Amino acid sequence: MERNSIQQRTTQEKLLLVLSVVCGLGITPFVFFRYMQGDWAMVALDIIIVIGMVLVFFYVYRTKKTKYPSLLFLFVAQVGSTISFYINGGHMVNWIYPAMLSTFFVAKPRYALLINFVILLVYSPKLISYFNTIDIIIVVFSVSISNIIAFRFTQGLREQEKELKKIASEDYLTETGNRRALKLYLDKLWVKIQKDNTLATLILLDLDHFKKINDDYGHLVGDKALVNISQLIKETLDDNYPIFRYGGEEFLIVCPCASQDGYALAEKIRKEVKKANLIEQSKMTISLGVAQYNDGETLNQWIHRVDEALYQAKNKGRDCVIKL
Repeated sequence: MERNSIQQRTTQEKLLLVLSVVCGLGITPFVFFRYMQGDWAMVALDIIIVIGMVLVFFYVYRTKKTKYPSLLFLFVAQVGSTISFYINGGHMVNWIYPAMLSTFFVAKPRYALLINFVILLVYSPKLISYFNTIDIIIVVFSVSISNIIAFRFTQGLREQEKELKKIASEDYLTETGNRRALKLYLDKLWVKIQKDNTLATLILLDLDHFKKINDDYGHLVGDKALVNISQLIKETLDDNYPIFRYGGEEFLIVCPCASQDGYALAEKIRKEVKKANLIEQSKMTISLGVAQYNDGETLNQWIHRVDEALYQAKNKGRDCVIKL
């Protein structure tokens, strides 16, 4: 199914899937080893950890949700490593390193650092009873260095991921969503509409005589017009109305409302553009098409209908709104 395709998953989903599999498979052999040794407390603990990892894997795999699986993973990994240390003694301290490092890949770096600091405090009483002063210093120092390195590494990764997502989903000129972002947004919206019968209306607008602006005043002036109109639309709307650059001088707005409200909003945008000075050289107008989603139609049919509405607005003489 497309829902379970690895390409469709977020980084957080992939991390949870991989970490849960690695931890589950890695700990499973210890269940049998400790069973043969008669270490029943550790057998029970390892079984609980493996079950926790299985739950994390299948929940993320089936639902693509990560908030609660992340919390479960953190709880199982950190509590499991701590209890094993308290049950079996000093040689189990080695499990603190993978448990703490995995925390950075599941939680935000600053939260992971705080969680690991608390876990180290929980370890402290047993560390003092099991090790001499030099060994305690070595453990604390090595744990601290590991956490600092992991913090800087994962923080850098998250910043790079955020920047890459912005580059991949944002139009560099107008800072609106690009066609890729539009497709992802509409795919999710379409699923929501089918599930919850959500109201949604598309507004597609086009700058009138934009080619003449480029021909008469140059592409830099044309770019300025695009930047200014996108900014004007953002100021006119709120965050509930995502804006995407659909084509060269076309913008598409997704409205969580019925067509009559979408029409009123389109009229408001048209009037704001008409009275604004988008460029010094000339006044500008826009034409707009409006289409509410109709039950039973596909995304392509919906988009085609709003495109047809814009086409009719152009044929009607421009500087107007047509609703279909």
